[in-house]
Amino acid sequence: MISQLSFSRWLYVVSGIVLTLVLAYPLQAKIAKEDQVLRSAFSGQRAAEAFLISLARVEERIFATGQGGIIIFSDDEGVSWTQSEVPITVTITSITFADAEHGWAVGHDLTILHTSDGGLTWRLQYFDPEVDTPLLDVWFKDQSTGYAVGGRGNFMWTTDGGKVWNIKEVWTDDELVPDAHLFTIRSAPNGFLYMVAEVGTLFRSKDNGENWEVLDSPYRGSFFGMTFPDDNTAIAYAMLGNAAISSDLGDSWSSLSLPVNKSLMTDHISDDGTVVLAGLAGAIVVSNDGGKTFQDRSLEDRIDITGILPLKNGKWLVASGKGVIEVEF
Repeated sequence: MISQLSFSRWLYVVSGIVLTLVLAYPLQAKIAKEDQVLRSAFSGQRAAEAFLISLARVEERIFATGQGGIIIFSDDEGVSWTQSEVPITVTITSITFADAEHGWAVGHDLTILHTSDGGLTWRLQYFDPEVDTPLLDVWFKDQSTGYAVGGRGNFMWTTDGGKVWNIKEVWTDDELVPDAHLFTIRSAPNGFLYMVAEVGTLFRSKDNGENWEVLDSPYRGSFFGMTFPDDNTAIAYAMLGNAAISSDLGDSWSSLSLPVNKSLMTDHISDDGTVVLAGLAGAIVVSNDGGKTFQDRSLEDRIDITGILPLKNGKWLVASGKGVIEVEF
């Protein structure tokens, strides 16, 4: 275990050789049974100080998600926050928007939520607590096509905005982690899809997720995210300050030296090409040369950072175990 609370279900130190075994089956979007207890998300004046996990900006509105079904938003650059109406209390791990009105959020118990009013209210699209598995990331190409990934190799996709969600399990033959967690899904500039996972696993799909190939990785620990500084470069970041870089979108990888030894959990690429990676114990590293080299800009306050985005005042907003916090580095 390398952190607390919801992270205890996600992060493991593992190693091994990866083999992909894909078992696919379509599922109609499940709405919870009548006898299952679904309650509105925990609410209160201090929701912005709760354990928060992810951030997203949609035009002038910033969103944060976290424990207890919390989804909050700010229209004034994080000065004040309003809590959205959410019909469930599970931890919400990731949020994304296809446009200013249509968004999706995912969380524990294979929860998928959807909004069509800019995040004011959310409704349940999918929920399967019997699986007891978290979804950890979500990304939508447009209002129709989207993807979600999570624990135990679960990969989900929809082509109709979530009316029907399909699922397949991407497994490894590693004896310690046969059903490795998938932490992130991203799209490269050329449209290829990528997933990162435990046991040093990097996946790529050239056909919109129908088939996945395992890429040759220089690291055998857990990868937590991937970002693309330019059309050809991919950076995958991992546990304990480890990272890998590819100049050919994953055909080949090499280890990337970083000036920190803390696990990196999130990233942001600014309009000017600045690459920011952030993670546990206040770790922040910054690159101004497309990810070739990084400088240490870690915070003195050793908060665990799980989301990061720039504010218009030149400062940064981070999601952490202490809520949303404005920082400088």
